[in-house]
Amino acid sequence: MTVEHNFDLIQKVIALIHEEDYESAYELIKPEAENGDGDFEHMLGVFYRDGKFVQQSFDFAVYWLTKSASKGDSNSQALLGQIFVYEFGGLDNIQEGISWLQKSATADNSWACMLLGEVYAQGLITGVPDYENASKYFIQGSELGSNESKQKLAYYYSNGLGVLKNEHKSFELNFESANGGNIDAALNLAIEYEHGRGTEKNLRQAFHWYSIAAKNGNVIAQHNLGAAYAKGSGTEVDFIEAQIWYLKAANKGSYLSQQCLGQMYEEGQGVKQDLTIALSWYFVANVGSKDPALILLINSIKNKLSEPEKAKAKKIAEEFLSRENTSDIFDKQKQIEDIEKGIDAFENRRFEEAYEAFRLQAHRGSAVASRYLGIIFKYGLGQVQDYEAASKYFDTASFHGDFISQHHLGELLQDGLGVEKNIGEALTFYTSAAEKGHVQSMLELASLYVFGNDVPLDYEKAAFWFTKAAEVGNATALNDLGNMHKYGMYFKKDSNLAADFYRQASEAGSNAGRYNYAKHLYGASSEPEQLNKALKLFTIAADEGYTNAQNRLGVIYVEGTGVEANHELAFHYFNESAKAGDPEGTTYLGMNYSYGYGCEKDDIKACELYLIAANSGFAQAQFNLAWNYHYGIGVKQDLDIAFKYYSQAAEQNHAGGLRGVGEMYEGGTNQIEASLELAAEYYLKAADLGDFVAEYNLGVFYQHGTGVEPDQDKAAHFLDRAASKGHKSAMLNLGLLNQEGINGKKDFTKAMECFENAAIAGHPKAFGCIGFLWMNGLGVEKNISKGINFLEQSANLGEVYSQYNLGLLYRIGEEVDEDLTKAAYWFKKAANRGLAAAQIDLSLMYLKGKDIELDIAESFKWVLLGEMNGDERAEDIKNYCLENFDADILTEGRGRAESFLNNLN
Repeated sequence: MTVEHNFDLIQKVIALIHEEDYESAYELIKPEAENGDGDFEHMLGVFYRDGKFVQQSFDFAVYWLTKSASKGDSNSQALLGQIFVYEFGGLDNIQEGISWLQKSATADNSWACMLLGEVYAQGLITGVPDYENASKYFIQGSELGSNESKQKLAYYYSNGLGVLKNEHKSFELNFESANGGNIDAALNLAIEYEHGRGTEKNLRQAFHWYSIAAKNGNVIAQHNLGAAYAKGSGTEVDFIEAQIWYLKAANKGSYLSQQCLGQMYEEGQGVKQDLTIALSWYFVANVGSKDPALILLINSIKNKLSEPEKAKAKKIAEEFLSRENTSDIFDKQKQIEDIEKGIDAFENRRFEEAYEAFRLQAHRGSAVASRYLGIIFKYGLGQVQDYEAASKYFDTASFHGDFISQHHLGELLQDGLGVEKNIGEALTFYTSAAEKGHVQSMLELASLYVFGNDVPLDYEKAAFWFTKAAEVGNATALNDLGNMHKYGMYFKKDSNLAADFYRQASEAGSNAGRYNYAKHLYGASSEPEQLNKALKLFTIAADEGYTNAQNRLGVIYVEGTGVEANHELAFHYFNESAKAGDPEGTTYLGMNYSYGYGCEKDDIKACELYLIAANSGFAQAQFNLAWNYHYGIGVKQDLDIAFKYYSQAAEQNHAGGLRGVGEMYEGGTNQIEASLELAAEYYLKAADLGDFVAEYNLGVFYQHGTGVEPDQDKAAHFLDRAASKGHKSAMLNLGLLNQEGINGKKDFTKAMECFENAAIAGHPKAFGCIGFLWMNGLGVEKNISKGINFLEQSANLGEVYSQYNLGLLYRIGEEVDEDLTKAAYWFKKAANRGLAAAQIDLSLMYLKGKDIELDIAESFKWVLLGEMNGDERAEDIKNYCLENFDADILTEGRGRAESFLNNLN
């Protein structure tokens, strides 16, 4: 059997196991195992251990696993170790199991390391826990990535068992383990955040991790989550949620939750006050607690109740403890249990089941059932979306004081969904919920006032509600307060105070806060420590899907700002942003494809991405797409489509878009008539926004009176603006303008300065212009040698006129010694570039044959090309050749000319 076939078969078996078709899987596994395939021997051993399709047999499991383990399979070795230690028992078996586990651990099997750690922790060898050896294996398991080992090792660091006590190390390990899905670690992490052990105290993070552990069934987390809702610790106060989570924990025997439920009924928190039910919960809690303070509570309530009421409370408690709950007097408890079933169905997306569970209780007046039904109808979960029905259920729950439903009702009123739009009533419901501590309502009120959506702008009220939400640690509010301080909305502008709010928002878990604080750090200092901190915050926010951070990180890695440039990472973050539908990220991703940054260069793919972002209205994408249509990059050139997208970008005041429209008007398209006047208007708009290409174009327009009245002062002004931003042609033109004289006033010193700047920027013609000034002593002392040196630099960079001028210098021999060989060399350079004058002069040299080999055919070739390119001297030379030379020689010349032109194409 080939390896490929074996792999395919394994995948097929795994698929069958996932489908719980163990019989079919067994039929495939057994013959392969009997043929000695180690992978299938392992699988068959697992089948016997777990009793899948076959009768459970640890002996058969050991038989097959031993075969696989003997071939070096570390998973089989670990499983053998577990069976010998925990299933067979006895010291000899334990020793045998440890031997297998050590072999597996030596092969870096993280599960075996964790099991060995447990063996030593439980003292299975000597009867006494061996924390030192246990920690050694937990450390090895942790380093190999075992989340369970990390959680157990965190406990050891927290309590100093086998290792030096280190609460920060404990926190780090719990954090890694919890993020890897370990629920016990999630609970421990929540406790560490709540009490500030090994990390800064952070109630929002504590609430987050309690929620995860509670939803995965951890009873301690369920109690603590109920307490968080009851106290508003890391979240908003919500007694209904508190009651739900207390009840989950109470049903699993948590006497603390049972006692808290009693307190809720005693004080009427989220439920109607009922001392009988309160007493029943205290009775239940007292079975597990035996707390003297609880006895005092029980006696205190007994004194307030009649004998029948006390008897009723006792019966309710007995029914709860016996799990019968059949009596009519336990309706309140049964109602809560029915609602709990509905919530369980809702959370597991069994919405139709949830609807049926809530419907009856909602009609009996339950606020929590009404709230959930409102949510079901508002979002169309398992039922047809019905805003009117949603509003009625939210109204019922709101009447009973459920402020979360008041918030939902406010949203429906604000948008006119299922009810007539009424922003005044929406504000009333938001305010009522906000005053009861509902943070989302506080944020909604603040946003309405800060943006003036259907209400008058009121920064004072916005600041008030953002502050209220921030006081309970809401990350969004902290970030928005930072924005208000940054932009001077109600508060005095203060970037430092804004940064402090961004920092707090970041620490509270806001990705917007992380992004804004990172931007502040990035702009405030060039210190490596600060830049690294900013980069870390950008990365956290980006990795959690915050597109602004993804885009910023992408730019940082493209440009290598404060970090080593990394196009692959830039591509990754732009790709993530694009996948999230962000037009800016989509545009940047297109640019990566355009330049081949972190990917294969693909102009077609770039255009596809630009189109997506352009159609969403993103100006930069519209400009990029227009540019590609303008120059036929990745698409067929189409100036009318280019004009369309340039115009869309221009409508958003995009400088490049405005300039692009100007370029279209300058040259015209199939559908757009050329208009130099309109071109000048758009260049001016783009120049006002700082577009240096538009500034250059406008400078040239004023220099030559194109579409505008000639104005050398304005020409110099716009050319200078473009030159100061690095536009090398603007530097050159500004030099030429000063050389020729602005309004008659020549300034050769300024011209030289401009030419030198253009030369530094790499403009080939600038070297020639510098050479001209040196050779003629304009603004400098005349220096022929220096002038020729600059001309040669220009010519060697491919500047055709400098090549031609050098040819003239060496042919004429006035400022330098005559050198016809050099003259021919430079004429040929310029002639090959298509300069007509050079072609004619080269033709004359071949015709005369002085210091260059006489070649009539070559002379005729160049005169024909010079004539084609428009030099007036060509006609006389051509006629001379026709009159004086044989047809064969001239035919050869024609052939050479044709060959030259073909090679150009």
